[in-house]
Amino acid sequence: MILNRHLAKCFLLASAFVFCAIAAGPARADDIMSKAVNDPSVGWSVYGALAKSELIKDPAITGGVAERITLSGKGEHPWDAGASSPLIKPVAAGDVLLLAFWARVQTPATGTDSADITGKLQENTAPYNALGADTPVHIGAKWKLYYVYGTAAKAYAPNTVTASLQLASAQQTVDFGPLFVLNFGPGYDVSKLPKN
Repeated sequence: MILNRHLAKCFLLASAFVFCAIAAGPARADDIMSKAVNDPSVGWSVYGALAKSELIKDPAITGGVAERITLSGKGEHPWDAGASSPLIKPVAAGDVLLLAFWARVQTPATGTDSADITGKLQENTAPYNALGADTPVHIGAKWKLYYVYGTAAKAYAPNTVTASLQLASAQQTVDFGPLFVLNFGPGYDVSKLPKN
């Protein structure tokens, strides 16, 4: 937990320029971070019997620490193991949300050179409705910033929506850096958001 907090705080300053670019224009870093609806110091919460998580040191990622998640096998469903992070602020109907997270594959699935996962923003209770479509994410061998976005069809109270990654699509090992979920408000032009 302390390492995750350290990682997020270090990453916060170093990655501000990325989010300035997302906002389309020379926005200040504090303006962009005012759009954050998660707590970047919390990091990922890993779940599922197939998943094992550990913090690793890696000077290649800002902050020098990442969370390595190893899947011991393929699940019956992709959501049988994964990682999530709650949105601690309310979301209004029509709000456009962007999940941005650093990742790289450490051990790809057999016969591939990437980790194939599904990213989504969703309700955190059954039936786990998604805010937008599930997003396939193909994670390569080098650290890269990946994106998932969605639009809220209705209003949500704090801690009722989560950023979620479904990881049980194969036996694989993936390293994750910090994540941010930004709320661009209602009516934001999604074509301006970055794509994977």
